[in-house]
Amino acid sequence: MLEEEAEIGILALEKGLINQEALNDCLSALSDDGGHSLVDLLRDKNLLKADQIEGLRKEALKRIREWVIGEGP
Repeated sequence: MLEEEAEIGILALEKGLINQEALNDCLSALSDDGGHSLVDLLRDKNLLKADQIEGLRKEALKRIREWVIGEGP
């Protein structure tokens, strides 16, 4: 799950959906409050919409699967 969340953040940044400062703010908030996930924070701060998150989640899972079977970077 942590890999998926991290990959969602990376993808959102790569695609220009969020900027580095916004991602850093969310990551700082994660360390301050362990009760939220990165996706929760991205949604709560209105940085990403539900459909964007779902699209990123699908792409993140695809990337992770490719790494696991050795087809990724």
